[in-house]
Amino acid sequence: MSNYYHTCTSGNVHLQIVHTYIHKGSIFSTPPIICFCTVPSQVTRVDVSKATHSGQPALSVTWTTPQSELTISKYQVQYRRSGTKWRAASPVSPGLNTSTLLEALDAGTVYEVRIRAVSAIGNGTWSEVESETTYMSELCSESN
Repeated sequence: MSNYYHTCTSGNVHLQIVHTYIHKGSIFSTPPIICFCTVPSQVTRVDVSKATHSGQPALSVTWTTPQSELTISKYQVQYRRSGTKWRAASPVSPGLNTSTLLEALDAGTVYEVRIRAVSAIGNGTWSEVESETTYMSELCSESN
């Protein structure tokens, strides 16, 4: 018989495994085995820049992969018009892909963007919020 205890504190998962068994009518337990698993580190160096897609305002978002010994399963990207509720962009698969394009945005509007890495253990901390204003014109790029 095994008992498993699991707690989360400050972004870390602590898994404690205790084996309990009965031998000749007596109950015995092994000393606990404690495993410390950490969620991915915070995504850093987020860069948001003006872009267009099919003649419409967009934002190009790039970031640096967090240093972690965990396998990152995906990145979650959220964006919003300044001061409104966060919206989820499509999840970004890991690997060499550390960028995404936010499309069909309103012209001349300030957007805020944040990103976090996700692993089998859990979600990393959201990145610092970065902001950028989309191009004013929907049909052509303006000079920066």
